[in-house]
Amino acid sequence: MSEHGTETSRSTESVIAAQRALLLTEFGKHVGRGDPYAIIDFPDHGNVGDSAIYLGELSVLRELTGRDPSYVASLARFDAAALRRAAPTGPIFLHGGGNFGDVWPRHQQFREKMARIFTDRRLVQAPQSIQFQDDTAIQQCVDSFGAHPDFHLMVRDRHSVTFAQERLGLSPTLVPDAAFGIGLLPRPATPTHDVVMLLRTDKEKVNLDATLLQSIPNAREADWRAESPKSRTWQRRFANARAIATGALTKSKRQVSVYNYLANQRFDRGARVLSDGRKVITDRLHGHIMCTLLDIPHVYLDNSYGKIGRYADAWTKGLGIARQATSAPQAVDLLNQVGN
Repeated sequence: MSEHGTETSRSTESVIAAQRALLLTEFGKHVGRGDPYAIIDFPDHGNVGDSAIYLGELSVLRELTGRDPSYVASLARFDAAALRRAAPTGPIFLHGGGNFGDVWPRHQQFREKMARIFTDRRLVQAPQSIQFQDDTAIQQCVDSFGAHPDFHLMVRDRHSVTFAQERLGLSPTLVPDAAFGIGLLPRPATPTHDVVMLLRTDKEKVNLDATLLQSIPNAREADWRAESPKSRTWQRRFANARAIATGALTKSKRQVSVYNYLANQRFDRGARVLSDGRKVITDRLHGHIMCTLLDIPHVYLDNSYGKIGRYADAWTKGLGIARQATSAPQAVDLLNQVGN
Protein backbone atom coordinates (compact mmCIF):
# COMPACT_ATOMS: atom_id res chain seq x y z
CA MET A 1 0.00 0.00 0.00
CA SER A 2 2.95 2.36 -0.06
CA GLU A 3 1.87 3.66 -3.44
CA HIS A 4 -1.26 5.15 -1.91
CA GLY A 5 0.70 8.01 -0.43
CA THR A 6 1.96 9.15 -3.84
CA GLU A 7 -1.40 9.29 -5.59
CA THR A 8 -3.13 12.65 -5.76
CA SER A 9 -6.63 11.89 -7.09
CA ARG A 10 -7.82 8.33 -6.75
CA SER A 11 -11.30 7.46 -7.97
CA THR A 12 -13.98 6.35 -5.55
CA GLU A 13 -14.58 3.17 -7.53
CA SER A 14 -10.90 2.13 -7.47
CA VAL A 15 -10.53 2.80 -3.73
CA ILE A 16 -13.59 0.71 -2.89
CA ALA A 17 -12.79 -2.12 -5.31
CA ALA A 18 -9.21 -2.50 -4.06
CA GLN A 19 -10.26 -2.68 -0.42
CA ARG A 20 -13.15 -5.07 -1.06
CA ALA A 21 -10.85 -7.38 -3.03
CA LEU A 22 -8.37 -7.51 -0.16
CA LEU A 23 -11.16 -8.25 2.33
CA LEU A 24 -12.24 -11.21 0.20
CA THR A 25 -8.66 -12.46 0.08
CA GLU A 26 -8.02 -12.18 3.82
CA PHE A 27 -11.40 -13.48 5.03
CA GLY A 28 -11.07 -16.22 2.42
CA LYS A 29 -8.10 -17.62 4.33
CA HIS A 30 -10.54 -18.75 7.03
CA VAL A 31 -13.69 -19.88 5.17
CA GLY A 32 -14.62 -21.43 1.84
CA ARG A 33 -17.75 -22.42 -0.06
CA GLY A 34 -20.35 -23.98 2.22
CA ASP A 35 -18.33 -23.56 5.43
CA PRO A 36 -20.23 -22.75 8.65
CA TYR A 37 -19.16 -19.74 10.71
CA ALA A 38 -20.30 -17.54 13.59
CA ILE A 39 -20.11 -13.78 14.20
CA ILE A 40 -20.13 -12.50 17.77
CA ASP A 41 -20.20 -9.09 19.45
CA PHE A 42 -22.90 -7.92 17.04
CA PRO A 43 -23.29 -4.11 17.42
CA ASP A 44 -26.80 -3.88 18.84
CA HIS A 45 -26.79 -0.11 19.31
CA GLY A 46 -27.35 3.09 17.37
CA ASN A 47 -23.79 3.68 16.14
CA VAL A 48 -24.32 3.44 12.39
CA GLY A 49 -20.64 2.86 11.68
CA ASP A 50 -20.68 -0.44 13.54
CA SER A 51 -23.69 -1.56 11.51
CA ALA A 52 -21.76 -0.67 8.35
CA ILE A 53 -18.89 -2.86 9.52
CA TYR A 54 -21.22 -5.77 10.28
CA LEU A 55 -22.95 -5.53 6.89
CA GLY A 56 -19.55 -5.47 5.18
CA GLU A 57 -18.44 -8.54 7.13
CA LEU A 58 -21.68 -10.28 6.22
CA SER A 59 -21.41 -9.37 2.52
CA VAL A 60 -17.86 -10.73 2.28
CA LEU A 61 -18.60 -13.91 4.24
CA ARG A 62 -21.77 -14.61 2.23
CA GLU A 63 -19.85 -14.24 -1.01
CA LEU A 64 -17.14 -16.60 0.19
CA THR A 65 -19.37 -19.26 1.76
CA GLY A 66 -22.68 -18.88 -0.07
CA ARG A 67 -24.54 -18.86 3.24
CA ASP A 68 -25.57 -16.83 6.27
CA PRO A 69 -23.76 -17.27 9.58
CA SER A 70 -24.92 -20.20 11.70
CA TYR A 71 -24.89 -18.03 14.80
CA VAL A 72 -24.81 -14.29 15.52
CA ALA A 73 -25.03 -12.65 18.96
CA SER A 74 -24.47 -9.33 20.61
CA LEU A 75 -22.35 -8.99 23.70
CA ALA A 76 -25.48 -8.90 25.91
CA ARG A 77 -27.22 -11.89 24.28
CA PHE A 78 -24.23 -14.17 23.77
CA ASP A 79 -24.63 -17.79 24.89
CA ALA A 80 -21.62 -20.09 24.49
CA ALA A 81 -23.72 -23.26 24.60
CA ALA A 82 -26.08 -21.89 21.94
CA LEU A 83 -23.11 -21.07 19.69
CA ARG A 84 -21.77 -24.60 20.01
CA ARG A 85 -25.19 -26.06 19.17
CA ALA A 86 -25.82 -23.80 16.16
CA ALA A 87 -22.22 -23.79 14.89
CA PRO A 88 -20.40 -26.85 16.26
CA THR A 89 -17.61 -26.36 13.72
CA GLY A 90 -16.11 -23.50 11.75
CA PRO A 91 -14.37 -20.25 12.67
CA ILE A 92 -15.74 -17.69 15.09
CA PHE A 93 -15.41 -14.13 13.80
CA LEU A 94 -15.15 -11.34 16.37
CA HIS A 95 -16.84 -8.20 15.04
CA GLY A 96 -14.41 -5.54 13.83
CA GLY A 97 -14.26 -1.82 14.54
CA GLY A 98 -12.37 0.55 16.77
CA ASN A 99 -12.69 -0.98 20.23
CA PHE A 100 -9.67 -3.29 20.51
CA GLY A 101 -8.06 -1.89 23.66
CA ASP A 102 -9.19 -0.18 26.82
CA VAL A 103 -11.04 2.88 25.44
CA TRP A 104 -14.22 0.75 25.25
CA PRO A 105 -13.35 -1.95 27.84
CA ARG A 106 -16.54 -4.06 27.79
CA HIS A 107 -15.87 -5.21 24.24
CA GLN A 108 -12.22 -5.96 24.96
CA GLN A 109 -13.09 -7.95 28.07
CA PHE A 110 -15.66 -9.90 26.07
CA ARG A 111 -13.23 -10.91 23.30
CA GLU A 112 -10.58 -11.87 25.86
CA LYS A 113 -13.17 -14.08 27.56
CA MET A 114 -13.92 -15.70 24.19
CA ALA A 115 -10.23 -16.49 23.79
CA ARG A 116 -10.31 -18.33 27.11
CA ILE A 117 -13.57 -20.20 26.39
CA PHE A 118 -13.02 -21.27 22.78
CA THR A 119 -9.48 -22.65 22.85
CA ASP A 120 -10.67 -25.47 20.56
CA ARG A 121 -11.87 -23.16 17.78
CA ARG A 122 -10.32 -20.77 15.27
CA LEU A 123 -10.92 -17.21 16.45
CA VAL A 124 -10.66 -14.49 13.81
CA GLN A 125 -10.66 -10.85 14.86
CA ALA A 126 -12.16 -8.84 11.98
CA PRO A 127 -10.28 -5.59 11.20
CA GLN A 128 -9.80 -3.38 14.24
CA SER A 129 -7.91 -0.28 15.38
CA ILE A 130 -5.89 -0.81 18.57
CA GLN A 131 -5.71 1.78 21.34
CA PHE A 132 -4.52 1.04 24.88
CA GLN A 133 -3.84 3.48 27.71
CA ASP A 134 -3.07 1.14 30.61
CA ASP A 135 -0.21 -1.35 30.97
CA THR A 136 -2.34 -3.72 33.06
CA ALA A 137 -4.92 -3.94 30.27
CA ILE A 138 -2.13 -4.61 27.77
CA GLN A 139 -0.85 -7.51 29.87
CA GLN A 140 -4.35 -8.98 30.19
CA CYS A 141 -4.63 -8.90 26.39
CA VAL A 142 -1.23 -10.57 26.00
CA ASP A 143 -2.19 -13.31 28.45
CA SER A 144 -5.56 -13.99 26.79
CA PHE A 145 -4.57 -14.12 23.14
CA GLY A 146 -1.00 -15.30 23.56
CA ALA A 147 -2.30 -18.53 25.03
CA HIS A 148 -4.83 -19.21 22.26
CA PRO A 149 -3.59 -21.79 19.72
CA ASP A 150 -5.52 -20.48 16.68
CA PHE A 151 -6.13 -16.73 17.00
CA HIS A 152 -5.88 -14.50 13.92
CA LEU A 153 -5.79 -10.71 14.21
CA MET A 154 -6.65 -8.27 11.42
CA VAL A 155 -5.96 -4.56 11.99
CA ARG A 156 -6.88 -1.47 9.95
CA ASP A 157 -3.80 0.76 10.24
CA ARG A 158 -0.02 0.61 10.50
CA HIS A 159 0.04 1.99 14.04
CA SER A 160 -2.04 -1.01 15.13
CA VAL A 161 0.29 -3.40 13.27
CA THR A 162 3.31 -2.03 15.12
CA PHE A 163 1.55 -1.98 18.50
CA ALA A 164 0.33 -5.57 18.12
CA GLN A 165 3.79 -6.78 17.19
CA GLU A 166 5.78 -4.84 19.78
CA ARG A 167 3.44 -4.68 22.77
CA LEU A 168 1.08 -7.64 22.36
CA GLY A 169 3.45 -10.20 20.83
CA LEU A 170 0.97 -10.93 18.03
CA SER A 171 1.38 -11.21 14.25
CA PRO A 172 -1.43 -9.12 12.75
CA THR A 173 -2.47 -8.72 9.13
CA LEU A 174 -3.11 -5.23 7.73
CA VAL A 175 -6.65 -5.35 6.29
CA PRO A 176 -9.14 -2.59 5.33
CA ASP A 177 -12.18 -1.74 7.39
CA ALA A 178 -14.83 -4.38 6.75
CA ALA A 179 -17.45 -1.76 5.78
CA PHE A 180 -15.77 -1.63 2.39
CA GLY A 181 -17.17 -5.10 1.85
CA ILE A 182 -20.52 -3.43 1.12
CA GLY A 183 -19.25 -1.89 -2.11
CA LEU A 184 -20.24 1.27 -3.98
CA LEU A 185 -23.78 2.50 -3.25
CA PRO A 186 -26.16 5.10 -4.71
CA ARG A 187 -27.32 7.97 -2.52
CA PRO A 188 -30.64 6.97 -0.96
CA ALA A 189 -31.96 10.55 -0.92
CA THR A 190 -31.60 13.90 -2.69
CA PRO A 191 -29.73 16.54 -0.61
CA THR A 192 -31.78 19.27 1.06
CA HIS A 193 -28.75 20.98 2.67
CA ASP A 194 -25.47 22.19 1.23
CA VAL A 195 -23.54 20.66 4.13
CA VAL A 196 -24.16 17.97 6.75
CA MET A 197 -21.81 18.15 9.74
CA LEU A 198 -21.61 14.69 11.31
CA LEU A 199 -19.61 15.32 14.50
CA ARG A 200 -18.91 13.09 17.50
CA THR A 201 -20.53 13.75 20.87
CA ASP A 202 -18.84 10.87 22.76
CA LYS A 203 -15.46 10.48 24.47
CA GLU A 204 -13.59 10.25 21.14
CA LYS A 205 -14.60 13.77 20.10
CA VAL A 206 -12.06 16.58 19.75
CA ASN A 207 -12.55 20.18 20.79
CA LEU A 208 -13.32 22.18 17.67
CA ASP A 209 -14.33 25.78 17.12
CA ALA A 210 -17.98 24.87 16.69
CA THR A 211 -18.95 28.50 16.21
CA LEU A 212 -17.23 28.63 12.84
CA LEU A 213 -18.81 25.38 11.67
CA GLN A 214 -22.24 26.51 12.86
CA SER A 215 -21.90 29.64 10.74
CA ILE A 216 -21.83 27.65 7.48
CA PRO A 217 -24.98 28.59 5.54
CA ASN A 218 -27.62 25.96 4.81
CA ALA A 219 -25.83 23.40 7.00
CA ARG A 220 -27.24 20.69 9.25
CA GLU A 221 -25.47 19.42 12.37
CA ALA A 222 -25.94 15.75 13.28
CA ASP A 223 -24.45 12.69 14.93
CA TRP A 224 -25.49 9.04 14.77
CA ARG A 225 -28.84 9.17 16.53
CA ALA A 226 -29.20 7.20 19.75
CA GLU A 227 -32.14 4.79 19.81
CA SER A 228 -34.79 5.10 22.49
CA PRO A 229 -35.67 1.93 24.45
CA LYS A 230 -39.20 2.10 23.00
CA SER A 231 -37.92 2.31 19.44
CA ARG A 232 -35.54 -0.61 19.96
CA THR A 233 -38.32 -2.75 21.45
CA TRP A 234 -40.66 -2.14 18.51
CA GLN A 235 -37.90 -2.70 15.95
CA ARG A 236 -36.97 -6.01 17.57
CA ARG A 237 -40.60 -7.17 17.74
CA PHE A 238 -41.14 -6.35 14.08
CA ALA A 239 -37.87 -8.04 13.11
CA ASN A 240 -38.83 -11.18 15.06
CA ALA A 241 -42.24 -11.36 13.39
CA ARG A 242 -40.62 -10.83 10.01
CA ALA A 243 -38.08 -13.60 10.70
CA ILE A 244 -40.81 -16.10 11.60
CA ALA A 245 -42.86 -15.12 8.55
CA THR A 246 -39.88 -15.79 6.29
CA GLY A 247 -39.24 -19.25 7.73
CA ALA A 248 -36.63 -18.65 10.45
CA LEU A 249 -38.15 -21.11 12.93
CA THR A 250 -35.23 -21.96 15.21
CA LYS A 251 -33.97 -19.43 17.75
CA SER A 252 -30.51 -19.19 16.18
CA LYS A 253 -31.94 -18.59 12.68
CA ARG A 254 -34.36 -15.96 14.02
CA GLN A 255 -31.49 -14.24 15.79
CA VAL A 256 -29.45 -14.09 12.57
CA SER A 257 -32.46 -12.67 10.69
CA VAL A 258 -33.25 -10.09 13.40
CA TYR A 259 -29.68 -8.82 13.57
CA ASN A 260 -29.43 -8.56 9.79
CA TYR A 261 -32.63 -6.52 9.71
CA LEU A 262 -31.52 -4.21 12.53
CA ALA A 263 -28.12 -3.59 10.93
CA ASN A 264 -29.73 -2.72 7.60
CA GLN A 265 -32.21 -0.34 9.23
CA ARG A 266 -29.47 1.48 11.13
CA PHE A 267 -27.20 1.70 8.11
CA ASP A 268 -30.01 3.07 5.94
CA ARG A 269 -30.78 5.70 8.57
CA GLY A 270 -27.15 6.84 8.61
CA ALA A 271 -26.90 6.84 4.82
CA ARG A 272 -29.93 9.14 4.65
CA VAL A 273 -28.39 11.53 7.18
CA LEU A 274 -25.20 11.81 5.11
CA SER A 275 -27.09 12.02 1.82
CA ASP A 276 -29.05 15.01 3.11
CA GLY A 277 -25.95 17.14 2.45
CA ARG A 278 -24.44 17.97 -0.91
CA LYS A 279 -21.16 17.77 1.02
CA VAL A 280 -20.20 16.52 4.49
CA ILE A 281 -17.83 17.50 7.31
CA THR A 282 -17.18 14.68 9.80
CA ASP A 283 -14.86 13.54 12.57
CA ARG A 284 -16.17 9.96 12.47
CA LEU A 285 -14.20 7.27 10.65
CA HIS A 286 -17.39 5.79 9.28
CA GLY A 287 -18.61 9.21 8.28
CA HIS A 288 -15.55 9.21 6.02
CA ILE A 289 -16.00 5.58 4.93
CA MET A 290 -19.75 5.81 4.29
CA CYS A 291 -19.30 9.05 2.35
CA THR A 292 -16.79 7.15 0.22
CA LEU A 293 -19.23 4.25 -0.32
CA LEU A 294 -21.96 6.77 -1.25
CA ASP A 295 -19.60 8.90 -3.38
CA ILE A 296 -20.32 12.04 -1.33
CA PRO A 297 -17.67 14.83 -1.34
CA HIS A 298 -16.47 15.39 2.22
CA VAL A 299 -13.87 16.79 4.59
CA TYR A 300 -12.80 14.71 7.60
CA LEU A 301 -11.17 15.76 10.87
CA ASP A 302 -9.49 13.29 13.21
CA ASN A 303 -10.89 11.85 16.43
CA SER A 304 -9.23 12.15 19.84
CA TYR A 305 -6.40 9.65 19.18
CA GLY A 306 -5.79 9.84 15.43
CA LYS A 307 -7.89 6.88 14.29
CA ILE A 308 -9.15 8.48 11.06
CA GLY A 309 -5.79 9.86 9.98
CA ARG A 310 -4.14 6.50 10.57
CA TYR A 311 -6.76 4.78 8.45
CA ALA A 312 -6.53 7.32 5.66
CA ASP A 313 -2.73 7.01 5.57
CA ALA A 314 -3.08 3.28 4.97
CA TRP A 315 -6.06 3.13 2.61
CA THR A 316 -7.79 6.32 1.39
CA LYS A 317 -5.07 8.93 1.04
CA GLY A 318 -5.44 10.76 -2.29
CA LEU A 319 -9.16 9.97 -2.63
CA GLY A 320 -10.53 12.60 -5.00
CA ILE A 321 -13.80 13.24 -3.12
CA ALA A 322 -12.15 13.69 0.30
CA ARG A 323 -9.82 16.10 2.09
CA GLN A 324 -8.35 15.86 5.60
CA ALA A 325 -8.44 18.95 7.85
CA THR A 326 -6.75 19.60 11.18
CA SER A 327 -8.98 22.47 12.34
CA ALA A 328 -12.44 23.91 11.83
CA PRO A 329 -11.17 26.87 9.71
CA GLN A 330 -9.24 24.50 7.46
CA ALA A 331 -12.29 22.23 7.15
CA VAL A 332 -14.37 25.15 5.92
CA ASP A 333 -11.67 26.15 3.42
CA LEU A 334 -11.24 22.60 2.11
CA LEU A 335 -14.98 22.18 1.71
CA ASN A 336 -14.73 24.42 -1.35
CA GLN A 337 -12.13 22.12 -2.95
CA VAL A 338 -14.21 18.92 -3.04
CA GLY A 339 -17.10 18.08 -5.30
CA ASN A 340 -16.90 21.16 -7.50
